Amino acid sequence: YKGDTIIPISYDSINVFVDDYATIRKGSIIKEDIRIPLCFIVTKNGKQGVISNENKVIIPIKYDEINDTCEYGFIRLRNGNLYGFGQLNGNRVEPKYKKIDLWSFSSSGFVKFSDTTEINKNERYGLLNCNGEIIIPCIYNSIRNCYGGIVVVKNNKMGLYNNYGKLLLDTEYDYDKYFSLHPGIISKDMHYGVCDEDGKIIIPLIYDKISFFKNYYDAFLFVKKDDKVGIINIKEGKITLFPKYDSIQSIKVYGY
Repeated sequence: YKGDTIIPISYDSINVFVDDYATIRKGSIIKEDIRIPLCFIVTKNGKQGVISNENKVIIPIKYDEINDTCEYGFIRLRNGNLYGFGQLNGNRVEPKYKKIDLWSFSSSGFVKFSDTTEINKNERYGLLNCNGEIIIPCIYNSIRNCYGGIVVVKNNKMGLYNNYGKLLLDTEYDYDKYFSLHPGIISKDMHYGVCDEDGKIIIPLIYDKISFFKNYYDAFLFVKKDDKVGIINIKEGKITLFPKYDSIQSIKVYGY
């Protein structure tokens, strides 16, 4: 480095996003060599913003706090007790939510949020896209990823969205924390069936129990009805063995 000044001494503090970058504070001297990051969190008169290494403003210096972890391009912004988020391309959603979760859905380009008020302490969650548009309404007790979709829970009933925010299954099915779309075993009123990745019911909810054959990716499932056990093929949507047996067990053949 030539020692040229890239950011003038006009800020109360300057921090970088990545942990192994140096922290430069007004009045201190950094003697060790440092890499020049692309952007900095700066503090001035008690407010924070983000600037580039050319001292251009990316996020205005007007927030009480800016989270220094840039996960998939999202940055948490806080003013008072409200949260929003920004991106290094300059996009931002002003703080107006009680909670913002940048981690759970950031790889899909979504931000989990809650607008729960002090009056209504039963927290509800929804999803925003990077422009702050509501993709999934803030009406659910919980939201989580599953393979190929998004599981929502409302009043202990489970529903399903795809990764584009389209509702596939309304919240009328019994909640199962182990729910997976390979396959998607669902239940309602103590009856079990199977849905595919599009939310289509491929095995009707007529069984007393459905369980995995060997692992989550097998085409076969055990089914139980009237205390009898059988096997169904979910890829073909057919019954392989009618539920008429007292028990069925899988065995491992060595060499296969």
